[in-house]
Amino acid sequence: MSRVTRCWLFDPVPNIKDVQEFFLPNKDFASRQYRSWIKEFHVNTKKIDQYTTHYQHILAENDKNYESYEIISLPNEKNILNDLKRTLGAIRENYNYKMAPNDTEKILFCKILRIILVMQSDEKTRLFFRYRQTMIDLLLPIYHVVWCALYNDDLDIIKIEAITKVAFCKFMKKSKHIYKIPGSPNFESRMSEIRNNYETKLREIAPSAVKILDNSQIDLLYFSKWYFLVFTQEFNFHIVIQIWNFLILHGMDKFNKELIKLCGKVLENLFLEFVGKSLTQKEIYSMMQDIKKVPIFTLFR
Repeated sequence: MSRVTRCWLFDPVPNIKDVQEFFLPNKDFASRQYRSWIKEFHVNTKKIDQYTTHYQHILAENDKNYESYEIISLPNEKNILNDLKRTLGAIRENYNYKMAPNDTEKILFCKILRIILVMQSDEKTRLFFRYRQTMIDLLLPIYHVVWCALYNDDLDIIKIEAITKVAFCKFMKKSKHIYKIPGSPNFESRMSEIRNNYETKLREIAPSAVKILDNSQIDLLYFSKWYFLVFTQEFNFHIVIQIWNFLILHGMDKFNKELIKLCGKVLENLFLEFVGKSLTQKEIYSMMQDIKKVPIFTLFR
């Protein structure tokens, strides 16, 4: 794999010169995002120490303190690694997920795997965070910000993982996106409530785009999932993190209101030239490839 990457994630290992150079323009930016998130989530130094201790305890108690990629053998854990490879394949132009990961990628995979396994093992989170591949898309931007903001030679890397886990859980709960994961408490009733609210608001905000979707018999809720995932696969680091920041800093109800508003604006812009025209499902799905044409910065500021 080439050492040069345009991906917002990163070539993911400390103490390698070109990796540090790649991070230089991002560090100040990530630090600002990190400080605003920690303030929003009411997390202080004492709590961070408590989170880190708890995280280490869960790893040790469940024998999940993986340091070596090669020793990971359980089928469900291998599946998570394969999902990571596919996700990186989608967001990195020069990453071929069919190839065996190199040593630097193996370290990243171990860290992300540990965060996911701790969420599944921790009694405080396991009922809510049953694993789905989409969790990786949502987790990686948060891990990137925390790593970029905090990493130095003296920092225990476990602390970065612990903070990422806490920030991700708070992000999911605050956005109510957590209730969209099958297996979460009251999933069916919550999904019905979310669906009705989403469709009602989207019809108010983006009537012309919704009409196109209705005519093509496309489920509006499909675009709620699309909204979260498309940014992680189509845009670079700065845009993804600013969108996540925009969402995190809103209150619970306003978060969803703003999320739907932004989703509606994206759809309206995406379908602007097709208002009054009939499109097939195939044509609409292919238009998702044109998402980069939408002026995202002007929509979420």
